[in-house]
Amino acid sequence: MSKVISVTSLRNGVGRSAVSCLLSNALAELEYKVLIIDNNFKYCDVANYMMVKPDYTVDDLRPFLRSGVLEKDTILSMAISAGKGVDVLCGSQMNFSDNTLGYEDVKEVKALIEDVYDYIIIDGRSGIENDEVLSLASIVEKNIIVTRPNKHDSEHFERLKGSLDEDK
Repeated sequence: MSKVISVTSLRNGVGRSAVSCLLSNALAELEYKVLIIDNNFKYCDVANYMMVKPDYTVDDLRPFLRSGVLEKDTILSMAISAGKGVDVLCGSQMNFSDNTLGYEDVKEVKALIEDVYDYIIIDGRSGIENDEVLSLASIVEKNIIVTRPNKHDSEHFERLKGSLDEDK
């Protein structure tokens, strides 16, 4: 059964994709099978970090999700191997904030491929909100929030943490 780890941040440029890729490689070194889902609508750096050129992205996966006909083989055919036990489902190239996979989408993808991958790493978008974190919390085993050490980010992080603590 797959464990889901979400890597999110409060803003762009803090190293979220780098953390996702390094974590994926570290898990693969321990001989776990890993899928990274680049769920960032704007920068989609995972493909660059993992040095892969995607034939498909989450844009191609979305119609299958919306029509209710998504199958395990569809997901597996859209993921590209980055070697060493790491596959990548590359991010949207459309640059719209609603081109990310939502909670229900991630839940469905996980259910279909949980017997294939030990870990699913979600390289999330920046600017996360409390309700988004709470929605993902029901399917995410670990949520890594990458921040810059400044007063604004620290206060926002504390609000998010408080929301998660209250939800338990």
